[in-house]
Amino acid sequence: MEEVAKTLRFMQFYAHEAHNLCSGDTFFSDHDHLGGLYSAYEGEYDSVIERMVGLEIKVDIAKVNANPADVDNAIARMIVNINTIYNSLTIIRQQCESGVYFTRVSAADKTLLDTQKTNITTALNNVISVKSNVGLKSSSVIPFNLTEL
Repeated sequence: MEEVAKTLRFMQFYAHEAHNLCSGDTFFSDHDHLGGLYSAYEGEYDSVIERMVGLEIKVDIAKVNANPADVDNAIARMIVNINTIYNSLTIIRQQCESGVYFTRVSAADKTLLDTQKTNITTALNNVISVKSNVGLKSSSVIPFNLTEL
């Protein structure tokens, strides 16, 4: 349960930081969405801690708060996951222009996929900004460039 609490606490802090770093065309939707996320993570974190207390599991708050290595690893994994999502959307979008899908996938759906790719790029930039703010060690990040994917 301690690992769940640590993960929820990290996600709360991460979502709050990303919430504060929102900018650009999607500011209002991103800001609102991330504001809801960090509140939800905080509530779930509190629920896990209360269950631990109820189960008489010793809660060591210092252990529950994520240490820098955990933060580094979580952000590095997040970057890899965002890249995976971007690559998947790229493949799907390319398929929309070929074969039977060319006429079956509407222009609106194609535009939606393009918009989601842009949103993923924005999310990646937010993660990179958070990474810089929390001092992620450059050696723990897999180098990437969305334009090369």
